[in-house]
Amino acid sequence: MELVFIFLLLIAVVSIPLLVVFCMAFIAQTAAEAASNEVLPPDARNAFPVELTGHASSVPVATLAMPVAPPFIPADLSPGDTRAVDADVSGLTFRVVRSPSDMAFDVGYRALWNEFGEAHEVETRDVLERRLAWHPANPVDGVSLLYEMIVVTKNTDLSVAGVRDHTAIVGLERALPCVLVHLSHNWVAPEFRGKGLAGWMRAFPVDTARRACRVAGLPASTPITLVAEMEHPEAGLPDRIPRLRAYEKAGFMCVDPEQVPYHQPDFREPSIIDATGGARPLPFRLILRRVGREQETHVSGAELQEIVEMLYTMYATSFRAQDVAVVRATLARYPSGDARIKLVKPTLGATEAG
Repeated sequence: MELVFIFLLLIAVVSIPLLVVFCMAFIAQTAAEAASNEVLPPDARNAFPVELTGHASSVPVATLAMPVAPPFIPADLSPGDTRAVDADVSGLTFRVVRSPSDMAFDVGYRALWNEFGEAHEVETRDVLERRLAWHPANPVDGVSLLYEMIVVTKNTDLSVAGVRDHTAIVGLERALPCVLVHLSHNWVAPEFRGKGLAGWMRAFPVDTARRACRVAGLPASTPITLVAEMEHPEAGLPDRIPRLRAYEKAGFMCVDPEQVPYHQPDFREPSIIDATGGARPLPFRLILRRVGREQETHVSGAELQEIVEMLYTMYATSFRAQDVAVVRATLARYPSGDARIKLVKPTLGATEAG
């Protein structure tokens, strides 16, 4: 009997500390999850595989944890993307990357680099890592910022089906409060193109805008504008046309490039910029979706200047002042605030470019 008592006592001595450690770990994990998802609505959570293997353009996929998925809201679809409501996405898993330590970020960034890196149309990795630290409750130079990356994987072989990233920019010190969403990149694997996935990827940023507004203290009715920077059509570069045509079919409009000489900052490493004689901004056309105002055919010079100023303010948080100053100087050539700037088809000039 005495031996049994001693045995039970030993079990208690060992078990109680383990139980305490388990409870403390559970509490810490719960707190971490709450902190990482504080700007996400409850319906944005979704199941995600614990472990993924596969590739996107030879990109390895590592273990992913703490799943968060974007909400599918039909009303957020662009006018030309409404057929995406009928798209079968049951075989796909959607994940919103919240931290650079999430291995999905590595997967997404490599896929974007493989598609856009050679043309210097994607920021360096460290720039995007810093953007993931932005929080709309902490304004920077008069704007609140929320950056997100969405990685989509196939449930069958766990390869990457698509990646998009974007930044909600909430204007807090503007004559009229507004929120702009900079559509950085949207890559969809060839086998999923034309099947509705790209339409949803163009719609997700609308909800990002609303969440950023809420955290920044602005009402959900705050006007939302989605803006993408795209290459001009050019002879010998046929790959540019499908992107422009896809956004045109979706209902996006293009700021008349004849009236507005928009330039994107130089994304190259500072050392390379300096070694090659300074910043070399890239000429792009601005593609807009003014949510709820898609049928309008003009934008005022004042509104356009606000849009570009907000874009350059976002870029100024990541790039050197002297490099951003080069593109800001182009604003002097923009139409006056009371000018009416035409919104044209994104593919304008594509026929001539071949």
